[in-house]
Amino acid sequence: MSEKGRKEFLSITEVNKVFEKIKDAWNSIPAEEQKGFDEKSDQELKKIFSEIKIDFPDIQRRSWWSVK
Repeated sequence: MSEKGRKEFLSITEVNKVFEKIKDAWNSIPAEEQKGFDEKSDQELKKIFSEIKIDFPDIQRRSWWSVK
């Protein structure tokens, strides 16, 4: 968001769209892998989470917010 000089969403609709994309990405992690998260270190979890790809094309086209 800050890439466009903004610190907030323009509407609750945008928030909901972004949340839905994040939820879908989280749900793409196999349940068996999620069960082991409690045993992983913060560094291991950061690596896993940083590798999750989230695609925001419909939000990018209609919004000020873009994700690289």
